[in-house]
Amino acid sequence: MNTKLKFSFVLSIAILMSNCSDENLSNSANQNGSVAKSISYENIPFDAKGKIMEKFGIGISAALKVKEFRELIKTESLKRFNKDTDVLSNLIKDKPFNGGDEYLRKLNKSSKVSNFPTLHDFLIPFFLSEEELNNYENQLPLLTIFVPELPDNSFSAETWDVNNLEQIPDVAIRLDNITYTPVIGRDNDNYLIAPEDVPSWSIIVLKDNERLITNNDPNYSTTQTRIIEGDNGLDYRFSDNNFDPTFITNTKLSGFEGANDNFIPQYLKTGYDVFSNDPTGWQRDNIYYGLTPTNTSGPISGGKYREYITTFKVNGSTPQTAYNSISDSFNEIRKDPAIRSDWQRENTSAWTEGNFEFIIQLSYGAKSSNLGATLRKEFSATPNDLFEITWDKRTTGIWFWRKTWYRPRITGLKTMNTAVPNGVRLEFSVWDLNNFANHFLYSFEEKDANTTTTNSETKSSKFNANFSLEPSTGLLKKIGLKFGASYETSQSNTFTVVITTGNDKMGDVELNFYDNAINKVNGVYYLRRYTSNNVEVSIAPLQVQF
Repeated sequence: MNTKLKFSFVLSIAILMSNCSDENLSNSANQNGSVAKSISYENIPFDAKGKIMEKFGIGISAALKVKEFRELIKTESLKRFNKDTDVLSNLIKDKPFNGGDEYLRKLNKSSKVSNFPTLHDFLIPFFLSEEELNNYENQLPLLTIFVPELPDNSFSAETWDVNNLEQIPDVAIRLDNITYTPVIGRDNDNYLIAPEDVPSWSIIVLKDNERLITNNDPNYSTTQTRIIEGDNGLDYRFSDNNFDPTFITNTKLSGFEGANDNFIPQYLKTGYDVFSNDPTGWQRDNIYYGLTPTNTSGPISGGKYREYITTFKVNGSTPQTAYNSISDSFNEIRKDPAIRSDWQRENTSAWTEGNFEFIIQLSYGAKSSNLGATLRKEFSATPNDLFEITWDKRTTGIWFWRKTWYRPRITGLKTMNTAVPNGVRLEFSVWDLNNFANHFLYSFEEKDANTTTTNSETKSSKFNANFSLEPSTGLLKKIGLKFGASYETSQSNTFTVVITTGNDKMGDVELNFYDNAINKVNGVYYLRRYTSNNVEVSIAPLQVQF
Protein backbone atom coordinates (compact mmCIF):
# COMPACT_ATOMS: atom_id res chain seq x y z
CA MET A 1 0.00 0.00 0.00
CA ASN A 2 1.52 3.34 -1.01
CA THR A 3 2.01 6.13 1.48
CA LYS A 4 -0.91 8.18 0.18
CA LEU A 5 -3.32 5.23 0.41
CA LYS A 6 -1.95 4.27 3.81
CA PHE A 7 -2.57 7.79 5.16
CA SER A 8 -6.08 7.77 3.66
CA PHE A 9 -6.82 4.42 5.32
CA VAL A 10 -5.57 5.57 8.73
CA LEU A 11 -7.54 8.81 8.47
CA SER A 12 -10.72 6.90 7.57
CA ILE A 13 -10.31 4.60 10.57
CA ALA A 14 -9.65 7.58 12.81
CA ILE A 15 -12.80 9.32 11.63
CA LEU A 16 -14.85 6.15 12.05
CA MET A 17 -13.57 5.59 15.59
CA SER A 18 -14.10 9.22 16.47
CA ASN A 19 -17.68 9.06 15.26
CA CYS A 20 -18.29 6.00 17.42
CA SER A 21 -16.94 7.64 20.57
CA ASP A 22 -19.22 9.14 23.19
CA GLU A 23 -17.92 12.59 22.41
CA ASN A 24 -21.05 12.84 20.29
CA LEU A 25 -23.08 13.03 23.48
CA SER A 26 -22.11 16.68 23.68
CA ASN A 27 -22.82 19.61 21.46
CA SER A 28 -19.13 20.35 21.22
CA ALA A 29 -16.02 18.74 22.61
CA ASN A 30 -12.29 19.00 22.09
CA GLN A 31 -9.83 16.13 21.78
CA ASN A 32 -9.57 15.95 25.56
CA GLY A 33 -13.19 14.86 25.73
CA SER A 34 -14.56 17.66 27.87
CA VAL A 35 -18.24 18.40 27.38
CA ALA A 36 -18.59 22.12 26.78
CA LYS A 37 -22.06 23.27 25.79
CA SER A 38 -22.20 26.87 24.60
CA ILE A 39 -18.81 27.68 26.07
CA SER A 40 -15.18 27.09 25.18
CA TYR A 41 -11.88 27.91 26.85
CA GLU A 42 -11.51 30.99 24.65
CA ASN A 43 -14.69 32.64 25.98
CA ILE A 44 -14.41 31.80 29.67
CA PRO A 45 -15.71 34.78 31.68
CA PHE A 46 -12.61 35.06 33.87
CA ASP A 47 -13.07 37.57 36.68
CA ALA A 48 -10.11 39.66 37.87
CA LYS A 49 -8.83 36.98 40.23
CA GLY A 50 -9.35 34.28 37.63
CA LYS A 51 -7.24 36.16 35.10
CA ILE A 52 -4.35 36.33 37.58
CA MET A 53 -4.70 32.64 38.38
CA GLU A 54 -4.65 31.80 34.67
CA LYS A 55 -1.44 33.78 34.09
CA PHE A 56 0.18 32.20 37.14
CA GLY A 57 -0.98 28.80 35.90
CA ILE A 58 0.66 29.30 32.52
CA GLY A 59 4.01 29.87 34.25
CA ILE A 60 3.52 26.93 36.60
CA SER A 61 2.56 24.68 33.68
CA ALA A 62 5.87 25.44 31.96
CA ALA A 63 7.83 24.98 35.19
CA LEU A 64 6.30 21.54 35.73
CA LYS A 65 8.39 20.26 32.84
CA VAL A 66 11.34 20.41 35.28
CA LYS A 67 11.53 17.19 37.30
CA GLU A 68 12.87 18.86 40.43
CA PHE A 69 9.87 21.19 40.53
CA ARG A 70 7.47 18.28 40.22
CA GLU A 71 9.38 16.54 42.97
CA LEU A 72 9.09 19.56 45.27
CA ILE A 73 5.33 19.90 44.73
CA LYS A 74 4.80 16.19 45.40
CA THR A 75 6.94 16.26 48.56
CA GLU A 76 5.25 19.37 49.95
CA SER A 77 1.75 18.11 49.17
CA LEU A 78 2.38 14.89 51.08
CA LYS A 79 3.18 16.91 54.21
CA ARG A 80 -0.54 17.79 54.37
CA PHE A 81 0.20 20.91 56.36
CA ASN A 82 -3.54 21.66 56.56
CA LYS A 83 -4.72 18.01 56.47
CA ASP A 84 -5.09 18.08 52.68
CA THR A 85 -2.60 17.68 49.83
CA ASP A 86 -2.33 21.46 49.51
CA VAL A 87 0.83 23.45 48.84
CA LEU A 88 0.52 27.15 49.71
CA SER A 89 2.61 29.05 47.18
CA ASN A 90 3.77 31.79 49.54
CA LEU A 91 5.03 29.26 52.11
CA ILE A 92 7.37 27.45 49.71
CA LYS A 93 8.66 30.24 47.48
CA ASP A 94 11.75 30.85 49.65
CA LYS A 95 12.77 27.20 49.79
CA PRO A 96 16.21 26.45 48.26
CA PHE A 97 15.87 24.95 44.80
CA ASN A 98 18.36 22.75 43.00
CA GLY A 99 17.66 21.99 39.35
CA GLY A 100 16.08 23.30 36.19
CA ASP A 101 19.11 25.04 34.74
CA GLU A 102 19.58 22.56 31.92
CA TYR A 103 15.97 22.90 30.83
CA LEU A 104 16.15 26.70 30.94
CA ARG A 105 19.35 26.71 28.89
CA LYS A 106 17.45 24.98 26.10
CA LEU A 107 14.94 27.82 26.22
CA ASN A 108 17.76 30.41 26.30
CA LYS A 109 16.40 31.62 29.63
CA SER A 110 19.01 30.23 31.98
CA SER A 111 21.31 32.13 34.25
CA LYS A 112 24.88 30.99 34.63
CA VAL A 113 24.28 29.37 38.01
CA SER A 114 23.45 25.69 38.34
CA ASN A 115 21.49 26.14 41.55
CA PHE A 116 18.85 28.76 42.25
CA PRO A 117 18.88 30.43 45.69
CA THR A 118 15.13 29.88 46.08
CA LEU A 119 12.14 28.41 44.30
CA HIS A 120 11.01 31.98 43.60
CA ASP A 121 14.24 32.61 41.69
CA PHE A 122 13.75 29.44 39.67
CA LEU A 123 10.23 30.51 38.67
CA ILE A 124 11.17 34.00 37.44
CA PRO A 125 12.20 32.89 33.89
CA PHE A 126 8.74 31.36 33.39
CA PHE A 127 7.14 34.82 33.71
CA LEU A 128 7.69 38.08 31.86
CA SER A 129 9.65 39.50 34.78
CA GLU A 130 10.22 39.14 38.52
CA GLU A 131 7.89 42.09 38.98
CA GLU A 132 5.10 40.18 37.27
CA LEU A 133 5.67 37.12 39.47
CA ASN A 134 5.79 39.27 42.62
CA ASN A 135 2.56 40.94 41.58
CA TYR A 136 0.74 37.61 41.24
CA GLU A 137 2.07 36.34 44.56
CA ASN A 138 1.08 39.54 46.37
CA GLN A 139 -2.42 39.70 44.92
CA LEU A 140 -3.18 36.05 45.69
CA PRO A 141 -1.72 35.38 49.16
CA LEU A 142 -3.85 32.23 49.53
CA LEU A 143 -2.92 30.77 46.14
CA THR A 144 -2.59 27.01 46.54
CA ILE A 145 -1.36 24.14 44.39
CA PHE A 146 -3.57 21.16 45.16
CA VAL A 147 -2.76 17.59 44.11
CA PRO A 148 -6.13 15.77 43.84
CA GLU A 149 -6.86 12.12 44.51
CA LEU A 150 -8.65 10.83 41.42
CA PRO A 151 -10.81 7.69 41.04
CA ASP A 152 -9.45 4.14 40.73
CA ASN A 153 -5.97 5.21 41.86
CA SER A 154 -5.53 6.96 38.51
CA PHE A 155 -3.62 9.86 40.07
CA SER A 156 -2.78 11.18 43.53
CA ALA A 157 0.09 12.73 45.45
CA GLU A 158 1.09 9.23 46.61
CA THR A 159 1.05 7.60 43.17
CA TRP A 160 2.54 10.50 41.17
CA ASP A 161 5.72 9.30 39.46
CA VAL A 162 7.62 12.54 38.97
CA ASN A 163 10.25 10.76 36.84
CA ASN A 164 7.68 9.72 34.26
CA LEU A 165 7.36 12.31 31.50
CA GLU A 166 3.84 11.04 30.81
CA GLN A 167 2.90 12.26 34.29
CA ILE A 168 3.79 15.90 33.76
CA PRO A 169 0.47 17.28 34.94
CA ASP A 170 -1.97 19.65 33.32
CA VAL A 171 -2.95 22.66 35.45
CA ALA A 172 -6.62 23.15 36.33
CA ILE A 173 -7.96 26.41 37.72
CA ARG A 174 -10.76 26.43 40.27
CA LEU A 175 -12.82 29.57 39.71
CA ASP A 176 -15.50 31.11 41.90
CA ASN A 177 -17.78 32.31 39.12
CA ILE A 178 -18.20 29.33 36.76
CA THR A 179 -18.89 25.63 37.07
CA TYR A 180 -16.61 24.44 34.27
CA THR A 181 -12.96 23.93 35.18
CA PRO A 182 -10.49 25.57 32.79
CA VAL A 183 -7.32 23.52 32.24
CA ILE A 184 -3.95 24.62 30.89
CA GLY A 185 -2.68 21.56 29.04
CA ARG A 186 0.96 20.59 29.31
CA ASP A 187 1.18 20.69 25.50
CA ASN A 188 -0.59 24.07 25.28
CA ASP A 189 -3.88 22.39 24.41
CA ASN A 190 -6.10 24.29 26.83
CA TYR A 191 -9.54 22.82 27.45
CA LEU A 192 -12.50 22.72 29.82
CA ILE A 193 -13.74 20.01 32.14
CA ALA A 194 -17.50 19.90 32.54
CA PRO A 195 -18.88 19.94 36.10
CA GLU A 196 -20.11 16.35 35.89
CA ASP A 197 -16.76 14.93 34.71
CA VAL A 198 -13.68 13.86 36.66
CA PRO A 199 -10.34 13.32 34.85
CA SER A 200 -8.13 10.27 35.34
CA TRP A 201 -4.74 11.62 34.28
CA SER A 202 -2.00 13.71 35.88
CA ILE A 203 -3.47 17.07 36.81
CA ILE A 204 -3.02 19.60 39.59
CA VAL A 205 -5.35 22.42 40.65
CA LEU A 206 -4.73 26.09 41.36
CA LYS A 207 -7.20 27.46 43.91
CA ASP A 208 -7.59 29.70 46.93
CA ASN A 209 -6.91 28.00 50.25
CA GLU A 210 -10.12 27.74 52.26
CA ARG A 211 -8.48 26.58 55.50
CA LEU A 212 -6.27 29.58 56.18
CA ILE A 213 -6.75 33.30 56.73
CA THR A 214 -4.11 36.01 56.43
CA ASN A 215 -3.29 38.79 58.87
CA ASN A 216 -5.18 41.12 56.49
CA ASP A 217 -8.42 39.28 57.27
CA PRO A 218 -10.69 41.18 59.71
CA ASN A 219 -11.17 37.95 61.71
CA TYR A 220 -7.44 37.30 62.12
CA SER A 221 -7.06 38.95 65.54
CA THR A 222 -10.03 37.10 67.04
CA THR A 223 -9.14 33.68 65.63
CA GLN A 224 -7.32 31.66 68.28
CA THR A 225 -5.31 29.23 66.18
CA ARG A 226 -1.65 28.61 65.44
CA ILE A 227 0.20 31.27 63.45
CA ILE A 228 2.27 30.32 60.39
CA GLU A 229 4.82 32.94 59.47
CA GLY A 230 4.88 33.95 55.83
CA ASP A 231 6.96 36.35 53.76
CA ASN A 232 7.02 40.17 53.58
CA GLY A 233 4.99 40.65 56.76
CA LEU A 234 2.26 38.24 55.68
CA ASP A 235 1.27 35.69 58.31
CA TYR A 236 -1.41 33.02 58.33
CA ARG A 237 -3.69 31.33 60.82
CA PHE A 238 -5.77 28.21 60.40
CA SER A 239 -9.40 29.26 60.15
CA ASP A 240 -10.15 26.52 62.70
CA ASN A 241 -8.07 24.16 64.82
CA ASN A 242 -9.70 21.22 63.07
CA PHE A 243 -7.47 22.00 60.05
CA ASP A 244 -4.26 22.07 62.09
CA PRO A 245 -2.67 18.58 62.16
CA THR A 246 -0.72 19.45 65.32
CA PHE A 247 -3.71 20.62 67.35
CA ILE A 248 -5.54 17.37 68.18
CA THR A 249 -2.31 15.70 69.28
CA ASN A 250 -1.40 18.58 71.56
CA THR A 251 -4.84 18.89 73.12
CA LYS A 252 -5.90 15.28 73.51
CA LEU A 253 -8.63 14.94 76.09
CA SER A 254 -7.60 12.22 78.49
CA GLY A 255 -10.58 9.98 79.02
CA PHE A 256 -12.71 11.61 76.29
CA GLU A 257 -14.96 8.96 74.74
CA GLY A 258 -17.25 10.99 72.51
CA ALA A 259 -20.61 9.61 71.41
CA ASN A 260 -22.19 8.12 68.32
CA ASP A 261 -25.02 5.78 67.43
CA ASN A 262 -22.89 2.76 68.34
CA PHE A 263 -21.63 4.21 71.61
CA ILE A 264 -23.75 6.16 74.11
CA PRO A 265 -21.84 7.18 77.30
CA GLN A 266 -23.30 6.11 80.61
CA TYR A 267 -23.97 9.68 81.82
CA LEU A 268 -26.26 10.25 78.82
CA LYS A 269 -28.07 7.00 79.56
CA THR A 270 -28.43 8.05 83.22
CA GLY A 271 -29.84 11.42 82.14
CA TYR A 272 -32.46 9.56 80.15
CA ASP A 273 -33.22 6.85 82.71
CA VAL A 274 -33.57 9.09 85.77
CA PHE A 275 -36.59 10.84 84.25
CA SER A 276 -37.88 8.01 82.05
CA ASN A 277 -40.89 7.44 84.31
CA ASP A 278 -41.14 11.01 85.59
CA PRO A 279 -42.01 13.87 83.22
CA THR A 280 -40.94 16.56 85.71
CA GLY A 281 -37.31 16.87 84.62
CA TRP A 282 -35.01 17.34 81.67
CA GLN A 283 -32.00 15.21 80.70
CA ARG A 284 -29.68 18.23 80.78
CA ASP A 285 -31.00 19.05 84.31
CA ASN A 286 -29.39 15.82 85.42
CA ILE A 287 -26.21 16.13 83.36
CA TYR A 288 -25.36 19.77 84.11
CA TYR A 289 -26.94 20.17 87.59
CA GLY A 290 -27.20 16.65 88.97
CA LEU A 291 -30.97 16.97 89.45
CA THR A 292 -33.25 13.98 89.94
CA PRO A 293 -36.93 13.58 90.89
CA THR A 294 -35.87 13.64 94.56
CA ASN A 295 -32.94 16.07 94.35
CA THR A 296 -34.43 19.18 92.79
CA SER A 297 -31.71 21.78 93.35
CA GLY A 298 -27.99 21.93 92.68
CA PRO A 299 -25.10 23.95 91.24
CA ILE A 300 -23.80 23.56 87.72
CA SER A 301 -21.07 20.94 87.35
CA GLY A 302 -18.40 23.49 86.45
CA GLY A 303 -16.91 22.88 83.02
CA LYS A 304 -17.31 19.11 83.19
CA TYR A 305 -19.65 18.91 80.19
CA ARG A 306 -19.84 20.84 76.93
CA GLU A 307 -22.25 20.72 74.01
CA TYR A 308 -20.99 18.76 70.99
CA ILE A 309 -22.26 18.12 67.51
CA THR A 310 -21.86 14.36 67.60
CA THR A 311 -23.03 13.31 64.12
CA PHE A 312 -23.30 15.19 60.84
CA LYS A 313 -25.07 14.30 57.61
CA VAL A 314 -25.79 16.18 54.41
CA ASN A 315 -29.49 15.86 53.67
CA GLY A 316 -31.74 16.07 50.62
CA SER A 317 -34.77 14.58 48.93
CA THR A 318 -32.40 12.25 47.05
CA PRO A 319 -28.69 11.49 47.50
CA GLN A 320 -27.89 13.44 44.32
CA THR A 321 -29.90 16.43 45.55
CA ALA A 322 -27.97 16.37 48.81
CA TYR A 323 -24.68 16.34 46.90
CA ASN A 324 -25.79 19.19 44.66
CA SER A 325 -26.74 21.31 47.66
CA ILE A 326 -23.09 21.61 48.76
CA SER A 327 -21.36 21.31 45.39
CA ASP A 328 -22.74 24.10 43.27
CA SER A 329 -21.68 27.38 41.76
CA PHE A 330 -22.71 29.99 39.22
CA ASN A 331 -23.95 29.07 35.77
CA GLU A 332 -21.37 30.67 33.49
CA ILE A 333 -23.72 30.84 30.50
CA ARG A 334 -25.77 33.48 32.30
CA LYS A 335 -23.46 36.44 32.56
CA ASP A 336 -25.06 38.23 35.51
CA PRO A 337 -26.37 35.60 37.94
CA ALA A 338 -26.31 37.98 40.87
CA ILE A 339 -29.07 40.19 39.44
CA ARG A 340 -31.24 37.63 37.66
CA SER A 341 -34.22 35.98 39.29
CA ASP A 342 -34.22 32.92 37.05
CA TRP A 343 -30.58 31.81 37.00
CA GLN A 344 -29.91 28.16 37.67
CA ARG A 345 -27.23 26.59 39.81
CA GLU A 346 -25.32 23.53 38.64
CA ASN A 347 -23.18 21.11 40.58
CA THR A 348 -19.43 21.44 40.15
CA SER A 349 -17.06 18.55 40.71
CA ALA A 350 -15.57 18.19 44.17
CA TRP A 351 -12.30 16.85 42.74
CA THR A 352 -10.96 20.39 42.36
CA GLU A 353 -11.16 21.17 46.06
CA GLY A 354 -10.36 17.90 47.83
CA ASN A 355 -12.38 17.88 51.02
CA PHE A 356 -15.55 19.84 51.64
CA GLU A 357 -15.20 22.55 54.29
CA PHE A 358 -18.14 23.34 56.57
CA ILE A 359 -18.85 26.26 58.90
CA ILE A 360 -21.04 26.02 61.99
CA GLN A 361 -22.01 29.14 63.92
CA LEU A 362 -23.67 28.95 67.33
CA SER A 363 -25.60 32.00 68.53
CA TYR A 364 -27.00 32.24 72.04
CA GLY A 365 -28.27 34.99 74.30
CA ALA A 366 -26.40 36.30 77.34
CA LYS A 367 -28.32 37.38 80.46
CA SER A 368 -25.74 39.80 81.85
CA SER A 369 -25.92 42.21 78.90
CA ASN A 370 -27.74 42.77 75.66
CA LEU A 371 -24.80 41.34 73.73
CA GLY A 372 -25.30 37.76 72.63
CA ALA A 373 -22.44 35.38 71.94
CA THR A 374 -21.49 33.75 68.64
CA LEU A 375 -19.09 30.82 68.39
CA ARG A 376 -17.74 29.57 65.05
CA LYS A 377 -16.35 26.15 64.17
CA GLU A 378 -15.05 24.77 60.87
CA PHE A 379 -14.27 21.23 59.82
CA SER A 380 -13.68 19.22 56.67
CA ALA A 381 -15.09 16.01 55.24
CA THR A 382 -14.10 13.99 52.21
CA PRO A 383 -16.77 13.13 49.63
CA ASN A 384 -16.40 9.51 50.77
CA ASP A 385 -17.16 10.55 54.36
CA LEU A 386 -20.54 11.87 53.28
CA PHE A 387 -21.67 9.93 50.21
CA GLU A 388 -21.89 6.48 48.73
CA ILE A 389 -20.29 7.02 45.32
CA THR A 390 -20.31 4.86 42.20
CA TRP A 391 -17.92 5.93 39.46
CA ASP A 392 -19.18 5.51 35.90
CA LYS A 393 -16.25 5.17 33.51
CA ARG A 394 -16.07 6.29 29.89
CA THR A 395 -13.38 6.92 27.29
CA THR A 396 -13.05 9.56 24.60
CA GLY A 397 -10.66 10.21 21.74
CA ILE A 398 -8.34 7.75 20.00
CA TRP A 399 -4.72 6.65 20.21
CA PHE A 400 -2.57 9.44 21.66
CA TRP A 401 -5.66 11.50 22.50
CA ARG A 402 -7.51 8.72 24.25
CA LYS A 403 -8.78 9.82 27.67
CA THR A 404 -10.58 8.06 30.49
CA TRP A 405 -13.21 10.03 32.34
CA TYR A 406 -15.22 9.30 35.47
CA ARG A 407 -18.63 10.56 36.40
CA PRO A 408 -19.74 10.22 40.03
CA ARG A 409 -23.14 8.75 40.70
CA ILE A 410 -24.28 9.50 44.26
CA THR A 411 -26.18 6.43 45.41
CA GLY A 412 -26.45 6.98 49.16
CA LEU A 413 -25.78 9.26 52.12
CA LYS A 414 -23.50 8.58 55.06
CA THR A 415 -23.58 9.82 58.65
CA MET A 416 -20.25 11.20 59.82
CA ASN A 417 -19.26 10.79 63.48
CA THR A 418 -17.92 14.17 64.62
CA ALA A 419 -17.17 13.51 68.29
CA VAL A 420 -14.51 10.84 68.43
CA PRO A 421 -11.19 10.75 70.34
CA ASN A 422 -8.43 12.45 68.32
CA GLY A 423 -10.90 13.24 65.55
CA VAL A 424 -13.02 16.23 64.57
CA ARG A 425 -13.75 18.47 67.56
CA LEU A 426 -17.07 20.26 67.15
CA GLU A 427 -17.11 21.43 70.76
CA PHE A 428 -19.24 24.36 71.87
CA SER A 429 -20.29 25.90 75.20
CA VAL A 430 -21.01 24.71 78.71
CA TRP A 431 -24.74 25.30 78.96
CA ASP A 432 -24.94 27.54 82.01
CA LEU A 433 -28.61 28.47 82.29
CA ASN A 434 -27.93 31.27 84.77
CA ASN A 435 -25.89 33.16 82.16
CA PHE A 436 -27.08 31.88 78.80
CA ALA A 437 -30.44 31.58 77.05
CA ASN A 438 -32.25 28.26 77.24
CA HIS A 439 -32.18 27.88 73.45
CA PHE A 440 -29.20 27.76 71.07
CA LEU A 441 -29.25 28.44 67.31
CA TYR A 442 -26.82 26.53 65.08
CA SER A 443 -26.32 27.73 61.48
CA PHE A 444 -24.64 25.52 58.88
CA GLU A 445 -22.81 26.42 55.65
CA GLU A 446 -20.58 24.73 53.10
CA LYS A 447 -17.56 26.96 52.61
CA ASP A 448 -16.64 28.12 49.10
CA ALA A 449 -14.91 31.44 49.67
CA ASN A 450 -12.95 33.56 52.12
CA THR A 451 -14.71 36.89 51.59
CA THR A 452 -16.42 37.69 54.88
CA THR A 453 -18.53 40.50 56.26
CA THR A 454 -19.69 41.06 59.83
CA ASN A 455 -23.37 41.71 60.51
CA SER A 456 -25.25 42.56 63.70
CA GLU A 457 -28.55 40.83 64.34
CA THR A 458 -30.98 41.44 67.21
CA LYS A 459 -33.12 38.58 68.45
CA SER A 460 -35.27 37.83 71.47
CA SER A 461 -33.75 35.30 73.88
CA LYS A 462 -35.45 33.37 76.70
CA PHE A 463 -33.78 32.68 80.04
CA ASN A 464 -34.52 30.49 83.04
CA ALA A 465 -35.18 32.53 86.19
CA ASN A 466 -35.02 29.75 88.80
CA PHE A 467 -31.58 30.36 90.33
CA SER A 468 -30.72 31.28 93.90
CA LEU A 469 -27.53 31.86 95.88
CA GLU A 470 -27.28 29.50 98.87
CA PRO A 471 -25.79 31.54 101.77
CA SER A 472 -24.33 28.56 103.64
CA THR A 473 -22.25 27.31 100.73
CA GLY A 474 -21.98 30.37 98.48
CA LEU A 475 -23.12 28.21 95.57
CA LEU A 476 -25.51 29.46 92.93
CA LYS A 477 -28.06 26.70 92.52
CA LYS A 478 -30.77 25.91 90.02
CA ILE A 479 -33.94 25.65 92.11
CA GLY A 480 -36.50 23.19 90.86
CA LEU A 481 -36.70 20.94 87.85
CA LYS A 482 -37.36 22.42 84.45
CA PHE A 483 -38.36 26.10 84.89
CA GLY A 484 -39.14 25.73 88.60
CA ALA A 485 -41.88 28.04 89.83
CA SER A 486 -40.47 31.17 88.16
CA TYR A 487 -40.80 29.99 84.55
CA GLU A 488 -38.70 32.10 82.14
CA THR A 489 -37.90 35.70 81.19
CA SER A 490 -37.16 37.29 77.82
CA GLN A 491 -34.78 40.01 76.65
CA SER A 492 -33.30 41.18 73.39
CA ASN A 493 -29.75 40.23 72.46
CA THR A 494 -27.60 41.63 69.65
CA PHE A 495 -25.36 39.07 67.94
CA THR A 496 -22.30 39.67 65.80
CA VAL A 497 -22.45 37.15 62.95
CA VAL A 498 -19.76 36.54 60.31
CA ILE A 499 -21.25 36.15 56.83
CA THR A 500 -19.12 34.46 54.14
CA THR A 501 -20.11 35.57 50.65
CA GLY A 502 -20.69 32.74 48.19
CA ASN A 503 -21.14 29.93 50.69
CA ASP A 504 -23.93 27.36 50.39
CA LYS A 505 -26.42 27.88 53.21
CA MET A 506 -27.49 24.54 54.64
CA GLY A 507 -30.05 25.69 57.20
CA ASP A 508 -30.45 26.39 60.91
CA VAL A 509 -31.15 24.11 63.86
CA GLU A 510 -32.66 25.41 67.10
CA LEU A 511 -31.67 23.43 70.17
CA ASN A 512 -33.55 23.83 73.46
CA PHE A 513 -32.13 22.98 76.87
CA TYR A 514 -35.17 20.80 77.50
CA ASP A 515 -34.63 18.69 74.35
CA ASN A 516 -33.67 15.08 74.90
CA ALA A 517 -30.05 14.43 73.97
CA ILE A 518 -30.86 10.73 73.46
CA ASN A 519 -33.97 8.62 73.11
CA LYS A 520 -34.64 4.94 73.67
CA VAL A 521 -36.67 2.44 71.63
CA ASN A 522 -36.98 -1.27 72.42
CA GLY A 523 -34.18 -1.02 74.94
CA VAL A 524 -31.74 0.64 72.51
CA TYR A 525 -30.43 4.16 73.17
CA TYR A 526 -29.84 6.42 70.18
CA LEU A 527 -28.91 10.05 69.57
CA ARG A 528 -31.69 12.50 68.82
CA ARG A 529 -31.61 13.94 65.30
CA TYR A 530 -32.27 17.51 64.16
CA THR A 531 -32.99 18.20 60.50
CA SER A 532 -33.09 21.50 58.65
CA ASN A 533 -32.92 22.10 54.90
CA ASN A 534 -29.76 20.26 53.83
CA VAL A 535 -28.30 19.08 57.13
CA GLU A 536 -29.08 16.44 59.75
CA VAL A 537 -27.17 16.50 63.06
CA SER A 538 -27.27 15.18 66.59
CA ILE A 539 -26.18 17.39 69.50
CA ALA A 540 -25.39 16.22 73.02
CA PRO A 541 -23.52 17.32 76.18
CA LEU A 542 -20.26 15.34 76.42
CA GLN A 543 -17.82 15.01 79.28
CA VAL A 544 -14.56 16.92 78.74
CA GLN A 545 -13.20 17.08 82.33
CA PHE A 546 -12.52 13.96 84.33
